[in-house]
Amino acid sequence: MTQDVYSRQRLAGYDPDRLHERRVLIAGAGSLAQPVGDTLVLSGVGDTRIVDLDRFEAHNRAKSSLYPHHLRDTAAGPLPYKAEWVATALAERATAPGGVVRYANAWVQRLGAAAVRDVDVVVSCVDAISARSWLARTALEQNRPLVTGGFSANQLWYAVYPAAGAAHERPCWNCSGTPEADDVFSCRHYAEAAAKAGIVPAIQSGATALAGFMAEATIMLLHDRETAPRFVALDLRTGETTVSKLLPDPDCARRHRITGADAVIDTHPATATLADIAAGLDDSVILAVLPAPLVRSAACRMCARTTAVDAPLWEWEAAPRCDHHGGPWRRTIDEVLGVPPVTVSEVRPRDPLWNVPMAELGIAPGDSLAVRTHAGSRTVQVDGSSDEQWTVAETGSIDVTC
Repeated sequence: MTQDVYSRQRLAGYDPDRLHERRVLIAGAGSLAQPVGDTLVLSGVGDTRIVDLDRFEAHNRAKSSLYPHHLRDTAAGPLPYKAEWVATALAERATAPGGVVRYANAWVQRLGAAAVRDVDVVVSCVDAISARSWLARTALEQNRPLVTGGFSANQLWYAVYPAAGAAHERPCWNCSGTPEADDVFSCRHYAEAAAKAGIVPAIQSGATALAGFMAEATIMLLHDRETAPRFVALDLRTGETTVSKLLPDPDCARRHRITGADAVIDTHPATATLADIAAGLDDSVILAVLPAPLVRSAACRMCARTTAVDAPLWEWEAAPRCDHHGGPWRRTIDEVLGVPPVTVSEVRPRDPLWNVPMAELGIAPGDSLAVRTHAGSRTVQVDGSSDEQWTVAETGSIDVTC
C-alpha cells in the first residue's frame, strides 16, 4: 500500500492537490526567504520562484540555512548567487509531482509587474524600503495577495494583505506611512549601512521563527482562507505578541492606484520606444511619464565623484557607488564632486530617450506608464509574461551539499 506523503498535512487542513497547482513569488533569497521557501516546497507548492541579485557573503554564514559552507574555504572567486543556489537546493526538497523551482539572478523590479501578475501569492523577504514599497504597490495593482515581514534581532513582525474585497477598500503596505527612504537594496551594502545606523540585523532563530509564520500565512492565502489584513508584532524572547487590524489610509499617496482603472490601455512590447508608442496614437503626444525616475548621473556615495548612470532610481540605489568603489557606474570625465542626482520622470518627444527601447529604460513586461496627449491621458502597458526571465532549477546542476 502506497503511503500518502501528505497524510500529516491533510490532518492539519492542507489540500496538497490545491497547493500543487499554485505559484508563489519569493522576493529575496536571504536568511528569511530560505526557510520560507523550504516550508513551501515541502508542503507541496507546485511552482516556487526566487528572485535576488545578491551573492552569498561571509556574514550570511551564521544566519543562512542554505549557505554553501563547503565552498567557504575553497572558492577561488565570489560565492554563488543566492537565488540560483537556494532554488537548486529547494528543487531537491520539492515534493509536488512535477513541481518546479525557478530563479532569477536579478532585482525584482527588473522583472516587471508581470512577475507579480503571473503568481498567486507574493512573499516579500527583502530589506530595502523601496523594494518593499514596489512589491506592495505592484501586488495591489495586480490584485495579488502579499505577505511581508522583517526583524531586528528578537523583534519580529509580519503583515498579510489578502486580495479580497474592492481595491479601494483595501489597505496597502504604503498606508502604514513608511517613507520610501533613500536606502540600498543590495544585501552587502544594506549590511554596511545598517551597521553604521545602529540597526540590529536578523538572527538565525528570528529568521526561522518568522519564516514559519509567513509560510503558514502564504499557505492559507493559497487556500483562500485569509480574508482580513493584519499586522503581527512579536518578541521572540518573551513571546509577547500584538495583532493589529490594517485599515486603508485616505492620505496614502499611492493608495489604490490600479493600473488602467480610468484609462484605455494600449499595449506594446518592451522593445518598443516611446516614439513607437506615440506613432500608434491618434492624438499628438506631449510627454510620457516613466513608472520610475531615471537617473542620468549621480555622485558616488563613497567618493562623491559624478558617475554616469542612465538607469532607474531603484537600480542606482541598489549600489550607489562608482566602479572604483565596487559599484557598476562609470565615473564621468569631469568627475565633479557632490553633484545632486540628475533624474528624469517625464520624457518629451525631442529628448534622446524618446528613441530608446523601454527595456533599456527599466520598463519591463507588465509595467505601465502614462502618456499625455492633447486629448487627455492614456495608460500604456508593456505586454508579455515573465516566463522567459526565469530559469528552472535542475537538481544536480550544482553541488548543494552543505
